[in-house]
Amino acid sequence: MKELSQKWEQIVAKVYLLLDQNRKMKVELAQLNAHIVKLNQEKSQLLKEKEELNQNINVLKLAKGVGLSDQERTEVKKQIKHYINEIDDCIAKMNA
Repeated sequence: MKELSQKWEQIVAKVYLLLDQNRKMKVELAQLNAHIVKLNQEKSQLLKEKEELNQNINVLKLAKGVGLSDQERTEVKKQIKHYINEIDDCIAKMNA
């Protein structure tokens, strides 16, 4: 009878341990889901910025003959390409 009582206490202890682990995992899951939502929002924003920058590149290509010197055009193109590369890197990190 004593053995049975000890086994029962062990089972009860394991159940409480599992319930506590389950509670902790639910909290962690909620935090991870919130993080996923935040990352998806950031990803959407970065994609939007990338699209705007691509549109700016197209506008700059059209404005090529409208008063920008070659040096200014080159500098603007470098800057825009730099921003696009940064956004691409961020998107790649978020997808990883």
